[in-house]
Amino acid sequence: MTEILSFVKEYRVHQAAVYALEQGPTPETFFSGGSDRKVILWNVETDEHKVIAQIPAMIVSLCYLPELNMLLVGQTGGGIHVLDLAEKKELKLLAAHKAYIFDIKYNASASQFYVASGDGSISIWNAQNFELIYQVKLTEEKIRQLTFSTERNELAIGCGDGTIHLLSSETFEEKQLLKQDSGINSLIYVYGNQNLLVGLKNAHLVEWDLMMYQKVNEFPAHNWAIYNLQQPKNTPYVISASRDKTIKVWDVNTLQPVQRIQIPKSNGHTHSVNALLLLASNGILISTGDDRRVKVWQVNHI
Repeated sequence: MTEILSFVKEYRVHQAAVYALEQGPTPETFFSGGSDRKVILWNVETDEHKVIAQIPAMIVSLCYLPELNMLLVGQTGGGIHVLDLAEKKELKLLAAHKAYIFDIKYNASASQFYVASGDGSISIWNAQNFELIYQVKLTEEKIRQLTFSTERNELAIGCGDGTIHLLSSETFEEKQLLKQDSGINSLIYVYGNQNLLVGLKNAHLVEWDLMMYQKVNEFPAHNWAIYNLQQPKNTPYVISASRDKTIKVWDVNTLQPVQRIQIPKSNGHTHSVNALLLLASNGILISTGDDRRVKVWQVNHI
């Protein structure tokens, strides 16, 4: 198979499973967080790292607000810690949810951030004053991930009951409801926001045509749940991470596998791969998981 991802190095600093990765203040930096409750800031060029915060609960999501130089830290109890990185202090604790904060996404153009929770609800916040704008319960199951498209003025929320709620990002009214047979762990827009690629709990990849709102593809892509999906810019590839300990690269046009990263044949993870991050620094992918390791990969534009 073609080698799209080349192993560069790995870091072994976290003392427990890692669940969250986020872009840092500069292109070569990133944050990580997990069960050891530490937020670590890394530099892939110098290999320097430092613990910038210790949170009183397990960390499951991170979101950086570059204009404010603040970091949102989502934890298992439903709280979101607002950290001022310049002042090195916690400004607020947002407490609108009652279960895991699985995902936080920042929409800079709207100056809002969107939150997905294990309590089955999402919340929408003002990123300037941190006031709650809107909250709605969509399911009795967990909501593990959401994404948005500024071109479509749309939020896509993947729920544990197998539904995807497409909401207007302006009015928050529901535009469309998509259904599948398994809970949703990850989703990204592809094909210039014309399609939605979805990773399911049952290890299937599903593709939806958002012009016709029709499912156009579904197949078993991993052996266990798919936890994350990423598409490197200006490439025809999508990268998936799974509980089955593997990372896979797919041709986005055919959804045929291009590369499989799994030990012992490669420098893969020994346990579940929980998160992927494409750095702003050109051509770098970060992966992490239950093995506590943070791995750095070069994305080769072939």
